[in-house]
This record gives sequence, structure tokens and C-alpha cells, in this order.
Amino acid sequence: MQPIVDTAPALAAITARLGTLARIGLDTEFLRERTYRAQLCLVQVASGEEAACIDPLALAQLAPLAQV
Repeated sequence: MQPIVDTAPALAAITARLGTLARIGLDTEFLRERTYRAQLCLVQVASGEEAACIDPLALAQLAPLAQV
């Protein structure tokens, strides 16, 4: 488990684990200051066994997360 997910391999690993579960928790945080649209700046995911913060600003894409 890696609590901060900021690389594509780390994102692939956590989504592979979470994708096997029946239920997960998900929370998002957006930055709205000085912008006309909200910018996703943090995704928090958790299962009964692990929790992690996904940094969408450090990742080129979040497509693996959409599969979960």
C-alpha cells in the first residue's frame, strides 16, 4: 500500500486491488479559488483494509480509477 498515489504504476496497483472489492469509499476535493471552473486536486479512496490519497495534479490521467 502507498498512502500517496502520484505515479501511474501506483495508480494501476491500487485500482487493481480496489477493483476486486464489492464496496469502497471515495471522496473528492476541488480547488475553486481564482478559477471559473472547479479543478480536481485530490481523490481519497478507502477500503476496509487500506486508504490512499490520489494526486490528480501529478498524474497524466485517471482512467484506471474510472474502471473501479
